[in-house]
Amino acid sequence: MHDGSAHNDTLVNSKKILLKAQKLLLLASVRNDALTLREYRQVLAECLQPEASASLKVIGFQLAHHSPTCSTSATWSIVMDALVTELASSEDLSVLKNAIPLFDVIPVIILIDFLIASEKTPLNKLRNLLSHVDVQIHCLAIATLARLSIRIACSLADEILQSLPFESHETRIICLQDINLILIDIQKLICQDLFALNESIKSEAFKAMSNLFSQSALVQQFLPKETKSSACLRTNALALNDLVCLALREALPAICSLVKSVDLLPNEMKVDGLHWLAVVLCFLMDRTGARCPGISVPYLTVDYDHDTLQSSQLECSEDDLSQPSTQRLRVDQFAHDFFTEKLHPILRDASFFHATTLCRASFHLMLHPLLEFSRFHLARPLLDHLIAQCYHQETIEAREEIATMLYHTFLWLPASDCLQAFTQTMDALLLVDRERGDPHFVPHLLHGIVSRVLCQSELVLLKLLCHLDLFEAFRTEKIATAISIPATCSLSQLLQAQITVPSGLRKRSLVKDLKALENVPASQILVIGSFSRLLYPFPQSKPSDIDHLQSGFMALLMDHFCRAISGTQYFLQESLQLMAELLDTKAYQRIVSQKVRLQLVSLALRLIPKLPTLSLHLLFTHLDHEISLIKSSFPPDKPTIFSFDQPSRNNTCANTGGQFEIVSALLTCSKLLTTIQSSESMKIENSIMEMVSIISSIKRADYMFLSQFQSKLQPPVDTSPYLEDWFLPCCYLPLFNIDRLFAPDPFTSNRTLEWDQASVVVSGGSDPLTISASYRHTDPSQRDRITLIVSACNVTNLEMNDVELYIRYSSNVSSESKCNDLVLNIRPHVHGTALLPNGTIRIERKFHVHCFSRSTFGFQLVFKEEKTTGNDNAAVVERTKLAACDPFVVGFDALLKLKDEVASPSAAVFRVMWQSAEARCAFSVVSTASQSIPLLSFAQTLIKASNACMHILPDLLIDSTSYIHIAYVAQTHWKTRILASLVLTARHTKDSSGEWFGSLEIRSSKAVIDELQSATEDCLRVFVGNHLRLDHPHAHAAEPFETLVNESVLYSSPQHHSKLEDARMLNESFDLFSMSTVVP
Repeated sequence: MHDGSAHNDTLVNSKKILLKAQKLLLLASVRNDALTLREYRQVLAECLQPEASASLKVIGFQLAHHSPTCSTSATWSIVMDALVTELASSEDLSVLKNAIPLFDVIPVIILIDFLIASEKTPLNKLRNLLSHVDVQIHCLAIATLARLSIRIACSLADEILQSLPFESHETRIICLQDINLILIDIQKLICQDLFALNESIKSEAFKAMSNLFSQSALVQQFLPKETKSSACLRTNALALNDLVCLALREALPAICSLVKSVDLLPNEMKVDGLHWLAVVLCFLMDRTGARCPGISVPYLTVDYDHDTLQSSQLECSEDDLSQPSTQRLRVDQFAHDFFTEKLHPILRDASFFHATTLCRASFHLMLHPLLEFSRFHLARPLLDHLIAQCYHQETIEAREEIATMLYHTFLWLPASDCLQAFTQTMDALLLVDRERGDPHFVPHLLHGIVSRVLCQSELVLLKLLCHLDLFEAFRTEKIATAISIPATCSLSQLLQAQITVPSGLRKRSLVKDLKALENVPASQILVIGSFSRLLYPFPQSKPSDIDHLQSGFMALLMDHFCRAISGTQYFLQESLQLMAELLDTKAYQRIVSQKVRLQLVSLALRLIPKLPTLSLHLLFTHLDHEISLIKSSFPPDKPTIFSFDQPSRNNTCANTGGQFEIVSALLTCSKLLTTIQSSESMKIENSIMEMVSIISSIKRADYMFLSQFQSKLQPPVDTSPYLEDWFLPCCYLPLFNIDRLFAPDPFTSNRTLEWDQASVVVSGGSDPLTISASYRHTDPSQRDRITLIVSACNVTNLEMNDVELYIRYSSNVSSESKCNDLVLNIRPHVHGTALLPNGTIRIERKFHVHCFSRSTFGFQLVFKEEKTTGNDNAAVVERTKLAACDPFVVGFDALLKLKDEVASPSAAVFRVMWQSAEARCAFSVVSTASQSIPLLSFAQTLIKASNACMHILPDLLIDSTSYIHIAYVAQTHWKTRILASLVLTARHTKDSSGEWFGSLEIRSSKAVIDELQSATEDCLRVFVGNHLRLDHPHAHAAEPFETLVNESVLYSSPQHHSKLEDARMLNESFDLFSMSTVVP
């Protein structure tokens, strides 16, 4: 009777617990972090008891999948113990189906504890899962344990065992070896399933191997440099190399059997297997050491499989007859047949979802040089699929990967296919570049085409490319419609590539590049002659578009002629003929830009010995025309000084800098013409003196202009063909680094590793534990995700246990870890009893920063001691808290995007953003004692010391011996622009040592300015390093200041323009990808 009532009570309690657990599960599935830790832990412990029913265990494991972020290590230990119990004794398939996926969510540190606990026999339990009779359990175990192996291997490479206190270093090494043996056994069991009879098990095993290989560094070494993972993933990729080598040791000899095994699967299950086999074939071809297609004959000995190998691929010798189990395989032919017979038919009929993986497999296979001849036949079908994939992918990361494969595949096409597919490829790549926000793939495509034209002497391809219908508006005046954005972007990058690719070839200086450099003059003059129409009016297009293209065109023209003048390139008859056509009277008068006309005259004067048909009288006429224009550009009834906040948008010579450059260029041309024809010197001098008198009478109050103007009259003629540094090639370089096309594999060195910050000691000198803290970005592209690294070292001569280090953080930060245990516990452990003298323990926690603000972390040590009371001898834990450590602060620069991820704005866009900024702050600054770096000016020293997230605008840079102006642009992770203007003036102190003083003004949103003002020292460090300090250290900000930059007023209060005006200015500047500039 009593037993029956107890049984009924148990059933009633089980039903109550089941109802409560279902309620919590529904609430957690609807809203994240809706559960409190107390009720979650209580219900979880009830559901996961060993004697609980199967339904309770199922819902308990489901509830563990929705654990709140506040779950501690003790809570996860309950889940891990229940999971281990089920792996050992459960026969209920529904419980196992819900328990096995928990390996993906349990914190790694808990999993490590399970793997190193020998009494729990982890290897036997995992083997039982991978050999389970039920097919669904078997497939689930393969997928889950494969991911578990990757997680554990990456964590071991990240030195996670340092967070566990072992008795000695030898003990830690033994545990590491035990874990590696478990991982190796898991991979061996998965490799055995590649030949399983069941199709689902076999397909899941191929998928697991494909995921493992795609994340390893050994596979990434075959990929192009642009597709490799960021530096934060490098350690993880290297950690998987051992597992990949183990799988390759099993797969390479059995490659024929593996191909046959995949061929037996249904088409929808073959995708991952084909991708993995393509990677394995790359390793197989690389193992032969052959690199020359058609010359090398790569054979390897593999296991015999009569049904798969064809007679043309086998070479049987007399020695092989005694060993019928192996055969010699011609690897390149086997790979070609695999692509044409296995991979391509599936890709042709695959869905968009499966086609992504198949395109990746095809591209990976064709990357190997042994299949270079196969690319001509197989690249075009792959290109069509990749173009479609660019529009199908939803995430920007997936589109970037497809775009990388797309432009590499385009360069494999024969010339006829290149012309047919160019427009479609450009549209697809331009779509990806727009989503990125900066030009990347379009420049790489055009630079790759130019590199191919030069290295393979395919000038016909370049000529046909220039005569495509896409560029028709740039070649003839018959087309009256406006030019398209794809055509503008393509031509802009083509002009740049004609300068930067030859520069990269000269920099590389290899013997094989000599022939390519011989094709440079012909290639450049072909492009210059095809698009000389750019110098003439385009009434149907925006002026900003044409100015941008004219600058690139003139940079190419000057680079071509200057190298011919210097003797590094030879003159072509077509070049001299083109120059004579441009200087013809009718053609010359139609050129829109005055700078272009003056530059052509100056260049022609230097080419007089090479141009006997050119009339000097014609050049005199052109020069007189330009002098009359410069006289008319100084009307006495109009002001000549324009403020920095009110830039002129119509007259290119309105500001002082533009006026001086035009006058200076005109004087240089006049001097050149005088040296050639001395009989006309009197006429030219009279014209110059008349111009000087007009300018002096109008600009008599402009002392800076007059001093520069008078100094220009005295020196001899400049020997540089460039007038006032106009159209220098360095001012029109692309945003990306062209050295990638010529540099060796940079996989072993990446500058983003510099973002791992040095540790900072935050504890006191007398503390028993030395606490040091540092941080790194989990992914450099995600600036709001940081990983805090805390280390504790026992500096006493005593062992320590039962010590806790509490971590607290500011309100703008939240923890991302599932094991939200912000306590570093030094406690007795299964492999160690205490932290030994000079021992170190480490913890890592991931955090999410929610706004642009400095993140502050606090630390405090707590010692625990158990004592017994007098009456009942009950144990009481007493806690002794030490004083809090110094706070660890993550600076502003951690939340700024890298320069490579942000496009640099032009000077016009900078002015628009400067005027429309919401808030501002200003600081009075003075140089420190250590001013400059030897051989660099102080401005160059400041530029060198600026943060890696800062763009410097060369168009607004002033670097002189007495005056400096630098314009900075940065962008936060939340896409808020930060603008800064630094103005410095030199002065001599009493001790005769020069110093610089001035002001730093920053403009941005109000929230950003408030944060920057709250930490002035940190703000200065981001912009100028330690070379400047506050002139008044106790003042947070200086009063509003006023100064002159190029005779333009720098300071003004932020002005809010109309939305239409701002939109028009920004659209004019961003319709085309602006060419980047380098800081001199």
